[in-house]
Amino acid sequence: MANNKPKMRGMSGTAVVIMSVVVFLLVYSLCLFLIPFEKKDTASFGVAYAFLAISYIIGAIVMVRTLFTNPDKEQRILGLPIVKKTSALFGASFFLTTLFVIINANAPLPVWVVIVIYIIGLGLYFLFVFKGSYIIHRNAEFKAEMKQTTSWMEGFRARLIALNKTNTDQSIAYALEDLMDSARGSDPVSNEQTKDIEEGLGQDLERLKALIRGGQSEEAAALIAAMKDNLVERNQLCKIGK
Repeated sequence: MANNKPKMRGMSGTAVVIMSVVVFLLVYSLCLFLIPFEKKDTASFGVAYAFLAISYIIGAIVMVRTLFTNPDKEQRILGLPIVKKTSALFGASFFLTTLFVIINANAPLPVWVVIVIYIIGLGLYFLFVFKGSYIIHRNAEFKAEMKQTTSWMEGFRARLIALNKTNTDQSIAYALEDLMDSARGSDPVSNEQTKDIEEGLGQDLERLKALIRGGQSEEAAALIAAMKDNLVERNQLCKIGK
């Protein structure tokens, strides 16, 4: 049930955005078509109304995709500037269309004026959306890369913690704790130069488990000291690789 909550919130948020846009367009359309006023240029009026509807539909799609279809909270936060620009698009479209209708009721308004102004406005909006979407996409790629490059150290630390919890040999308890502290303070990011030593550390950890299970305290203590030295060497390789 807990995993369904974000999905349910996304669906309800999507429904709210869609219903809000539908209700607004319906009310605005009723005002435009039921209130009698003169239309000096019917084509200009139709184009202005069409661009208003297009702007709101596009804005609703962008807002839903930005806020409610992305499961990553950080990505949604990065999309807030896009949401603000979309709100500005809604306001600007409403203002411009109303202005065009008022002007067109008193004097003929050339169609090309309406088209040019709306195309410029929508063009600027799309440029901002593409820029914001690119930032969100690059952030997602960076997080994926970081997760991949830090996965080895995270796994190594988790295995050490599990080993420490099951260890009953008090003679190596302090040394094992010290090794864990070294792992916690180690550089989390792996690179090409650390692969070999990380593979060796993984094998050493399996050997250490076997030694502890076999009650070979002296060998285990020596291996722990060697692993700590290897962690220091790995951290140096991490710095070189940056």
